[in-house]
Amino acid sequence: MSEGERRNRSMNSEATGLGRHFAVFIEDRSLWPILIIFIAHACLGGALLLLAALRDRSLLAQAALAILVTLSALMAGVSAYLDVL
Repeated sequence: MSEGERRNRSMNSEATGLGRHFAVFIEDRSLWPILIIFIAHACLGGALLLLAALRDRSLLAQAALAILVTLSALMAGVSAYLDVL
């Protein structure tokens, strides 16, 4: 598949929101290592935040964790709402 066909297919896909940004990484196999590193960093950052919030009882880490949980819930709600439309 040529580069132009790949671009047209990704532009015509019905991915919306955050999915359209990650669709490029999923479609192109040469970008998979970058996606794996991004996921690993996100997981390690979340684990560090959890560790700081629970072990050290850091108020800043607890606030950041609360904000992340709230944003995650909001994104899930918005995504479910957009799927209904």
